[in-house]
Amino acid sequence: HNCALTREGAAWCWGQNDEGQLGDGTFVIRDRPVPVAGALRFTAVSAGHAHSCALVADGTVWCWGDNGRGQLGSGAAGGKSAVPIRVSTDLRFARVVAGYYQTCGLDTDGRAYCWGQNDEGQIGDGTMEQRSTPVTVSGDHRFSDLDTGDRFGGRLRIGQRFDEVSSMAIRVTSRSCSEPSAKRPLAACDIDRQDRAAGLHLRARQRMLG
Repeated sequence: HNCALTREGAAWCWGQNDEGQLGDGTFVIRDRPVPVAGALRFTAVSAGHAHSCALVADGTVWCWGDNGRGQLGSGAAGGKSAVPIRVSTDLRFARVVAGYYQTCGLDTDGRAYCWGQNDEGQIGDGTMEQRSTPVTVSGDHRFSDLDTGDRFGGRLRIGQRFDEVSSMAIRVTSRSCSEPSAKRPLAACDIDRQDRAAGLHLRARQRMLG
C-alpha cells in the first residue's frame, strides 16, 4: 500500500487494506486514494508493510493497521486498527518511519526510539523483547535521520513479492538478473529503485540466491 499527504496535511492511502493499513475505517482494498479517517493534519506519513504512521505538528505520532507485534505503539500487541490511534508516549517526535513489523522515530533532541517486533534485535534496545510502546535505542546518541528496513534487514530475495517492497515506499522499476551457474551460484541482479516521495533515484547491484 501507499500513502501521501496533501499540501494541507490530509493523509490519503490506497492499495492493500486487509489489516486496515489505509486508515479509512474499513478493510476494503482500494485502487485509488481514500482519505484517512479523522480530521488530523500531518506533517509526514510513512507506509510500512501492513501498517502506517504519521506525524502531527505537535510531535505526536499516530498509527493504524496491523498491530500483531505492537508496531502501532498503543501499549498492547495484537489486533488491528482501521483508524489512526495515538502512540502511547509523552515524547515529541520530529520524524517517524514505519517498517515491516516495527516502527522507529527521532525525538526533537535527535534520540532514536523504536517499538514493535524485536526477535532479531531490530528495536536496538539491547534485548530481543517485543515492545508495544517506544523504547530508547541503546547508547547516548543524537541522530539527524533514520530509516528502517524489513524483517530481513532490507534485502530482496528472488521470488519475494515486489508489493512488499513498494509498501515501504520503494518502487522497483526494473530488475535484470544473470543466470546462476555452477561457478556462480549467486545471481547478480541490478535493481532500479525509485522513491518518488523523497525525490531519490538509486541504482543498486545486489547479490541474490538463484
